[in-house]
Amino acid sequence: MLAFNSRRSPSTGGEMRALREREVLARTGLSRTQLRRLIAKRAFPAPVKLSERCSAWDSRAVDAWLAAKFAASQDNKHPSRQ
Repeated sequence: MLAFNSRRSPSTGGEMRALREREVLARTGLSRTQLRRLIAKRAFPAPVKLSERCSAWDSRAVDAWLAAKFAASQDNKHPSRQ
């Protein structure tokens, strides 16, 4: 089920929410310019057009992107010893 409410807390338990740009920027800490550059390079999930003037991101895709960034950061801090 698509839930859209910008006043709710971040998604939990795999529930999908439609995030507006302001929420994506707050959740990721990216600037609008950084976000758009990453989308252009296909390094960040693209938004979905909900209407002519309304776009939103799947909260699960944004959360997965963040998790991958944190996992990569941890991998770089603790390289496996051979």
